[in-house]
Amino acid sequence: MKILLIEDDVRQVQFAQQTLSGHELFVCGCKHEAQKYFKASYCGCELLQPFDLMVTDLFLPARSDPGYKPSYIIGLDLFEAGLRLFAQDMIKGVALISNFEHHVNDSEVDDDCRSRVGTVQKLTQIFGKRVFCDEDNQLRVMKSSPKSWNALTLFDVHVDNYTHVLSPQGELMPKAKVYKQFGSMKAAKTEGFSLAKLFKFVVNGLLQD
Repeated sequence: MKILLIEDDVRQVQFAQQTLSGHELFVCGCKHEAQKYFKASYCGCELLQPFDLMVTDLFLPARSDPGYKPSYIIGLDLFEAGLRLFAQDMIKGVALISNFEHHVNDSEVDDDCRSRVGTVQKLTQIFGKRVFCDEDNQLRVMKSSPKSWNALTLFDVHVDNYTHVLSPQGELMPKAKVYKQFGSMKAAKTEGFSLAKLFKFVVNGLLQD
């Protein structure tokens, strides 16, 4: 499968390349780089370069230049574009991988971001597509959608369900070892550790009929 991966964390990209080695990855670190693959408009999306699946982060910059800070809005923009591509049967699936409940409770997330989440929910209703919600999904606004993988996924899993973390150097470590060393993920994050995203799990889910 050809997978468009939009992720600005180099460690997560390397982890994705390892776990998705059987697929062809097209990696973009910002919205500007991703736009060479598709063109989004109010009426829909146009595919400029072919790919089968789209997997995007939530917290992303518009451009890779140092002056552009990551924003939650960028990830939602890209997810909406992916929804449009999926609704037009141009791609087989789209996933937003993020512990979104954590972001929703974050003071940095403003009202505009919250309203955009509602827009994503409305799009899925208009397009008649189903959104998979894991049993541990914390994203309240998506709870009304029927529970099914179906090719369209908003992947949001509770922090306790992640099994591994990435060190500042990109080393994969079991979460249990990190808790034993630091006592909590919050303490480990101050040392530069981050959760290892479950790319393989999500992609396999997207490919299920």
